[in-house]
Amino acid sequence: MKLSAQTLFRERPIKFTLWVLFALIAASWSVAVYTSAELTKWLAASVSRGKPGELITNAGDWPVPAWLSMWLDPALIESFQVQWVEVLGWLGQTGPSLEGVVSWLIPLIWVIWGAVTVIGLLVAVAGHFLIGKLSRSNRLAHSI
Repeated sequence: MKLSAQTLFRERPIKFTLWVLFALIAASWSVAVYTSAELTKWLAASVSRGKPGELITNAGDWPVPAWLSMWLDPALIESFQVQWVEVLGWLGQTGPSLEGVVSWLIPLIWVIWGAVTVIGLLVAVAGHFLIGKLSRSNRLAHSI
């Protein structure tokens, strides 16, 4: 029996929804991890080149976007800025030692990404088979 996308969606909407949901979550997770890895590399490169001093002086002066101040209290945003200044000050003191950390931190980020993605895939596969089993038992119960 040949299944078209329309037939598949009509006959198995829960399975289809499960896989679409898995794909969306996996894509979002991948983008988040990629962004984190790139930001980690950028921050380590900035620190090793001696740029934290510039970042520290500028971090407290970052303007708060108007759309953000509508959703968050300006005092909360200022406290985040103060915390970032403290973190950047600490990173400035660590300096060149961050290059060694990044050499194993970036691969670790991707290993964690892979492990979480495989776990998500296993959950989706288990859900796929569980949905199939439940729908078969439901059809058998209704045929009796």
